[in-house]
Amino acid sequence: MNQGKEKRQNPRAPVSIRIDYSTVDQFLWNFASNINEGGLFVESSNPLDIGTVVQLKFYLPNLDSPIKATGEVVWLGKNESDSFGEESAPEKQGMGIQFKGLDDESKSAINRLVKELRKK
Repeated sequence: MNQGKEKRQNPRAPVSIRIDYSTVDQFLWNFASNINEGGLFVESSNPLDIGTVVQLKFYLPNLDSPIKATGEVVWLGKNESDSFGEESAPEKQGMGIQFKGLDDESKSAINRLVKELRKK
């Protein structure tokens, strides 16, 4: 059961992207299993608390330079598979991170990737 109310406004696309993230006293990395311009789901057996602000850095396959953004943990729980033809994909524990102040270029790059992946 998810803790915190998920308020996703745009559909996410399935990905497997390494995410480097840090808090004021920790440097961590895990993999994101879905993304959209509003945020991403980071797989973690030890998710951060809701409300934790993180600095994110990750590479998209359609970009040469990394996306750097601030995010906030907005929900905890299992990533429920969407209808991407992955009905049998196992749910993974982790956290939903909402982007804060993502620049327009990064939003556009994420939107392009989501559109490409959702076509498949």
